[in-house]
Amino acid sequence: MKAVRAQVKNSYPFTPEAQKVIDKAFVSDQTKGPLGAFGNSHANLLGSPEAGGEEYSPTNITLGNNNGANQNVVAHEMLHAIHDTMGSSFNPNKFNAQYEAAKTSTTDPQLKKIFAQIDTALSTNGLYNGISSETLANERFAFVGESLGPNGLSVFPDGLKSFYSKIFTNDDFSNN
Repeated sequence: MKAVRAQVKNSYPFTPEAQKVIDKAFVSDQTKGPLGAFGNSHANLLGSPEAGGEEYSPTNITLGNNNGANQNVVAHEMLHAIHDTMGSSFNPNKFNAQYEAAKTSTTDPQLKKIFAQIDTALSTNGLYNGISSETLANERFAFVGESLGPNGLSVFPDGLKSFYSKIFTNDDFSNN
């Protein structure tokens, strides 16, 4: 898992503050369950003390379905961990509103495609049925960051940049 963590760190232009969170994240594999999980809501997964795993921390990341080598899943779950650790002033209603505004106002075909993929993932995966607006914002946050992050903060729609400014620099790591 250390190799995958290093791949993620080398593929995204994380700020030093975000890198500290990543360095503390405990990443483990499990053979069944969701593709990935992090933190307290998943304390019953194999990374938990109850299952003989590491001591719980809000940056525990557990990967399922034998996809531990999937860098995108690790990045997505790390963004949740970073969000939980650094996002104390995160306003989910404002994020959802800015997400919708960016989605409807963009003329960039690549951004349109990314928003469509995110919305499809959230509407067709049963794990997301009936989620709260706060959870929706958190998932959108991780999906957008996972998709756009490697290209640096400058590619984020203007309305969303402020949500990621403590996480990503303007450096473009997309060719790493």
